[in-house]
Amino acid sequence: MIWKPREKQLTAEEAIALAKKELRPLWFGSEPLLAAINHQGGITAHPLDPAFSSRGWVILFIDPTSFAGESTITYAREWHRRYDALNLGFLLVLRFPYPDVYSRTSIEDKFIALHRIEFPVALDGDGLLSASFGASETPKMVLTYQQKNHFEKSGLQWFPEGESRVQEFLRANDPGLPLPPVFSPQLKPGNDNSKLELGSTHFKALRRIETLPETSPSGVPLFTGKWDQTAASISTADPEAKIAIHCPSSKLSLIARSMLKTVEPASISIQVDGMPAFEEFFGADLQQDDDGRTVARVGSAWLYRVLDRLPAKNRQVTISFPEADRVRVSLYGLRFGE
Repeated sequence: MIWKPREKQLTAEEAIALAKKELRPLWFGSEPLLAAINHQGGITAHPLDPAFSSRGWVILFIDPTSFAGESTITYAREWHRRYDALNLGFLLVLRFPYPDVYSRTSIEDKFIALHRIEFPVALDGDGLLSASFGASETPKMVLTYQQKNHFEKSGLQWFPEGESRVQEFLRANDPGLPLPPVFSPQLKPGNDNSKLELGSTHFKALRRIETLPETSPSGVPLFTGKWDQTAASISTADPEAKIAIHCPSSKLSLIARSMLKTVEPASISIQVDGMPAFEEFFGADLQQDDDGRTVARVGSAWLYRVLDRLPAKNRQVTISFPEADRVRVSLYGLRFGE
């Protein structure tokens, strides 16, 4: 997310207005607040609204397709509920893999509305806004005020410390300010076990076999049927084509999208140990159809959470596309988590 000045010398007001216009499609819930500017080999973030510097901001950088990203959202929403009235701003910066496949509508419907996010969100497609804050790893939290960072940390271990530092910041000018205990969610934060990208850029060779074995190597997909592969994804027009993988974790999500823009979504069939998944293993996006199959309904590009709470002895997963001859699905990657 970067804005480059034009050749013509602009006034400061003209430059800000132009930056806002060019960045507006990448911002949700507010006008653009920041622009990353590449100047003399360095990338810095510049406020586009004087009001931005009038208060502190918690800026959270996440990959929404990661389990750690979902955990960060849980904390962000609670912190916003607690501290928004105390003049502390919140900004969520999204670092998607394959940023070109996500539409503005899908971000609004499948992310912002689903998670009930009530503060500004920015899409950082080129990673430059993240780079301006040194966010090479996600999730990352930055507590900043008047272009000075008061706290920053990456990974999953900063949640309690991060809120403690927020409270220190708020009490700096009001030592007696009453604040709640540090937030501790009932559910354990999700962790990312591993991920698998299926496009040829990362996944050089599809291991094709004639018939699926009863078990397959942990984390290594095996393919039957006919497949096409692009730099970013795989797809098939073969309803008999399958992917077999021994899931290395208790959670499984897919990054996928229907290649046909229709009202009715496409289906991805998920089996565990050769059978439809038991309901107790359903992820948020898995359901049983009229034929008794356990399927994920896929429309626009997104992360589809298909399996959860898989026991260690029940992790042989088969993925297929029963409507592939009518509606193709692009499959970009698999996400494994605990």
